[in-house]
Amino acid sequence: MKTIFKELNLTLTETQLNQFETYYNYLKEENKKYNLTAIEDQKQVYIKHFFDSLTLLETGLFKGSVKVCDIGSGAGFPGVPLKIIKPGIKLTLVESHTKKNSLFKEPFKQVEYCRCQG
Repeated sequence: MKTIFKELNLTLTETQLNQFETYYNYLKEENKKYNLTAIEDQKQVYIKHFFDSLTLLETGLFKGSVKVCDIGSGAGFPGVPLKIIKPGIKLTLVESHTKKNSLFKEPFKQVEYCRCQG
């Protein structure tokens, strides 16, 4: 998937690439249980979920340790991809649906992405 990010003019570290891969694999497994997204093809997930989330970087608002609150974060878009690319942001995910809120607890134990609130 490294080539997808290069095609989109994004240069990622190995850590970031691994974080996206971990996140994708987790979403793929959880999607079987909770039907989080209709998009399942890996390349399409990277383009239509991960990259689309990163278009917010073009605003220039994500410099330093800004606070970001992703309300109604669902499967973690756009918050989690932004946090992977900009680890300095302070991200809070807010999701009212209990099943989706519980999704964020496990992957964030493995890779420190954000605080989660339900």
